[in-house]
Amino acid sequence: MPKVGVEFFFVVQGAVEKPQPIQIMLGAGVAQDVVKTRCCEEKRARREDVPRKPQVMRKEFNNIGEWYFGPSVIALGAFAENQGMTPKWYDRLANQPVIREVPEIVQSTDLDRLYKNLRKNLSPADFGRMWGKTAFQNAPSIWTLSAGSTSFEDILSMGAQLSLLDSNGYVVGLRATNTSVRVNFYPLLPLPHWQHLMLVQQLALGFPFLVGDKDLVQRTVVAGEVVPLKTLKSFEPDPGASSVYASQVVFRRASLNHQNPVGSQSWALITKSIVDPLIGMRFRSQPSSYRVSRALIESYLRGGRLDMVSVAESLHTEKSTLRRHLKSEQSSFSKILAQFRVQEAKLRLLGEGDLSKISHDLGYEAPMSLQRLIRQFG
Repeated sequence: MPKVGVEFFFVVQGAVEKPQPIQIMLGAGVAQDVVKTRCCEEKRARREDVPRKPQVMRKEFNNIGEWYFGPSVIALGAFAENQGMTPKWYDRLANQPVIREVPEIVQSTDLDRLYKNLRKNLSPADFGRMWGKTAFQNAPSIWTLSAGSTSFEDILSMGAQLSLLDSNGYVVGLRATNTSVRVNFYPLLPLPHWQHLMLVQQLALGFPFLVGDKDLVQRTVVAGEVVPLKTLKSFEPDPGASSVYASQVVFRRASLNHQNPVGSQSWALITKSIVDPLIGMRFRSQPSSYRVSRALIESYLRGGRLDMVSVAESLHTEKSTLRRHLKSEQSSFSKILAQFRVQEAKLRLLGEGDLSKISHDLGYEAPMSLQRLIRQFG
């Protein structure tokens, strides 16, 4: 099984120890995360009577839309390997003892090339089968890592927090009502249609078999467009097209309240204790535009305010500092907010149609303002 690596550099003044790598297993059929600590190798030439606190030196991520050597990439690479089409970068990453980057970044061009090569020999239905009945148990995904949770709804809640294992190109958000649970995929930049489809198929095609309810899925949306569930398995994405509109899977909530027969509180706690520190480290290393987007979406889904002050407080920083960082990334809070409002409005209009309520929830006094924003996005 391939290993996913994370590397910390503990810098202690004049340190000499070189700890051994610590390998963390995330369970059968799940990608491994390797946490490696490394200290300086030079001998201490000075007295060290006073212990010094280690400082963690994190690798910063500069680009939105990166994919990591995480569950989805591993699943695609393994699928290609089974077809005798193993890409060189996958073979290199999968077979080295320790991945030394934090995390190993897979170029989007390499990922697109892999998908196009697979599509030359496989039909859309082949991809659907990959994420189908047995995939939830056998293929790596953020939902697989959450399968130890004690209830089915907890699987969705935990999985939504793990999207950074895959990519910083989108944020997963959950919105629950009395009758449904909606899992939304919000792109932070235009994602290729095939990636939208992959995210939806991963969840909509495999999860119902784990729950044991063939009527669990109520609606699937791929890049802002409703795709009937009966055609989702063989749906063919628009080649070369990309979209910033959100994708979605809507579940019937009644079945999600049941206990997960293969879950346990101890297994869920073990997974959480391993994954949470990795996700926290990776989140803090992200560009400000990613952190602001995620904080904004999570605030909205909790019923919080859609303003910069609230987001800055949740990120434990000042509003002026946040504005400066966003500007350095050629972004702004107003741009991020506008894009999210359009994404969320289009999703909710597919199922509700109450423009006045949607506009109010998104911070507008009148629907006309939201309609104008949607038209501006085309």
